[in-house]
Amino acid sequence: MVFLSRYEFYSRPTTLKEDSEYIIDSGLETAPELIENLYDYERREKQGYVTHTVATNYNITFNNKHTINVDGQYRYRDESYDNRQTNYYNLAPNPYEKTITYNTALKESYAYGNLSYAFTSSQWYATAGGLMQFYNHKITTSDESRNVDRNQLYFSPWASLSYVNSHNTKWQIGYSFRHSVAGLGAMNPYIQRNIAGQIKYGNPDIKAQSAHSIEMTVSGRIKKFNTGLTVGYSYADNMILQHRFLKDGILNITYGNLADRNMMWLSGYTSARISRNTFVRLRAKLEQIRYNAPRLNQKNNGWIFSANGYIEQELPLDLTLEVTGGFNTPWIYLQGKGGRNFNYGLSLYRSFLKRKLSVSASAYSFIPIYYNRRYVTSTDNYTCTTINRGFHASFELTLRYTFGRLNVRVKEPKKSISNDDIKSSYDN
Repeated sequence: MVFLSRYEFYSRPTTLKEDSEYIIDSGLETAPELIENLYDYERREKQGYVTHTVATNYNITFNNKHTINVDGQYRYRDESYDNRQTNYYNLAPNPYEKTITYNTALKESYAYGNLSYAFTSSQWYATAGGLMQFYNHKITTSDESRNVDRNQLYFSPWASLSYVNSHNTKWQIGYSFRHSVAGLGAMNPYIQRNIAGQIKYGNPDIKAQSAHSIEMTVSGRIKKFNTGLTVGYSYADNMILQHRFLKDGILNITYGNLADRNMMWLSGYTSARISRNTFVRLRAKLEQIRYNAPRLNQKNNGWIFSANGYIEQELPLDLTLEVTGGFNTPWIYLQGKGGRNFNYGLSLYRSFLKRKLSVSASAYSFIPIYYNRRYVTSTDNYTCTTINRGFHASFELTLRYTFGRLNVRVKEPKKSISNDDIKSSYDN
């Protein structure tokens, strides 16, 4: 019988200062009605991101074969912020300025309970369970007509079955039904007008998206190589996506439960110590994705390939060299596609004082230092191509020292509490 309980506090206060100024090209002099609606602005925003999380876990095993596990979590999030923006209509026939102040309280209370059962034998492992999730979202704004106080309740079952034959080949099949909710920012109804000709706002009526997934894996050892192959299928309904459209000459950017997604994938891995001093691990995945959004009269589909590798090489003087690398083709979205991406890294590691002290130096994706990513978004009457230039390189120096020695084996808790119920990307 094991009982664990933990608490996590996270705070990330931020202050945003954003200034924008228009410089008129000579080609726009023939469009005075456009020029007079352009404005420079100064925007100041303060946000106090705070999260409190309490999690517990209890499990008990009978006859070394039957295990019952119960775990739960409560999370409170506060993403409230104050926003002040001053627009300067310096290009209008009669220049003037306008200040907009907006205070928004974004708060979420979340609780879940999970109950599961597992059976273990020499060749079989079976587990099944269910997750109950409760959400309360409160959004309080300067405009009371836009306030939100909404409860949501969801149940998600899952199951998995594994079998190991006499040749130590493992066969596994699993099914899961999962819900993901939008972040508070995607539900915030405040209309951002910091770019002329464009407005951006959230949707407080967004529901959770759901996904059914089934996956089958076979893994085992072929001579010195540990290998595995997985085939899977997923169907997602009411997907929470960001979308863009033109209305009355204004570009609108918002969120909604817009599409269904069918996704199939084939992935594989292999790893081995190919020599006394060299270890290699390779992974690859091929995905086929289809989006369908009848409400928007839009469809999109395509293929994505990704691969990554890892090499560990023992060197003289007790040094260890680690080399990593990865690549993916453009991601497929409902309204377009993203850019290709690559990464690589080098790390040199050495231990001292009977492995109590370790020192490592690492460099990642340092040539080129900067990278450009290209995104294309298209609708019936609008196409946007965005190119982002970002810093690609990173460097790390790590020192670690171990005090004493732990002689008793204990179950190690997670280093942090996962909040993977919140949707992190609104492109896919």
